[in-house]
Amino acid sequence: RIVVATRSAARHEILRAIGADDAVIVSDDDADAIARAFPAGPPRMAVESIGKPGQLHFAVQHVGLGGSVISLGMCTVNDPVVPAFSAFRDVTLHFPVSYTTDDWIETIRSFDAGEVPAETMVSETLALSSLPTLIEEMRGPHGHQKVQIAPNR
Repeated sequence: RIVVATRSAARHEILRAIGADDAVIVSDDDADAIARAFPAGPPRMAVESIGKPGQLHFAVQHVGLGGSVISLGMCTVNDPVVPAFSAFRDVTLHFPVSYTTDDWIETIRSFDAGEVPAETMVSETLALSSLPTLIEEMRGPHGHQKVQIAPNR
């Protein structure tokens, strides 16, 4: 079961279209949102992909005992993790830095087979000359998803 935790419902429809079974809003007002999404018990694996301080610990708190947390968020500042808390939960932290050739092949085959609707993920195609403006827009709140750059435009 794949459940994505977000701060707003803005991308829930897209997340479901590309393979998530469910998407839940996580907020201070609803601390049990993730638990409700997993009625059979906590997940064995959590993937942290936000990259903000505190998110690794959040993932450790919600993964099941003996579970794994994969960090894909690439936080570039100190991110507090309490070793004793992780140890008592027997959680394993993984920090991969790249994909294997097999990962790329599997991804391409999934796209070719229509298992993942790529057009759902790409929000727009822009000319290369638009890139500086796009980068500035993406530094704050924005509606972009994956943006394809067409150098020949």
